[in-house]
Amino acid sequence: MDCEKALFAPLAEMYISDEVWEEIEKKAKELGLFGLERKVKVRKSGDSLAITIPPDIADFLGVKAQTLVSLLPLEKGKLEIHVSK
Repeated sequence: MDCEKALFAPLAEMYISDEVWEEIEKKAKELGLFGLERKVKVRKSGDSLAITIPPDIADFLGVKAQTLVSLLPLEKGKLEIHVSK
């Protein structure tokens, strides 16, 4: 029995109830974040690669053409983009 507790305890800590998910979804909607995730293709632009920002995300972030952003590689497969003010 102790072995089962040791095995499943971490999983129990990761479980989020339906009520909590509903609260997270509600807050995301209030902040205007709900449904903003998009998949976009990386394209070739000269010698560089380019990623386009969909209009609804650009509007949310306040990004326009010529806006300066910082690209921060966090780890393999993860890139963070900061909008400069």
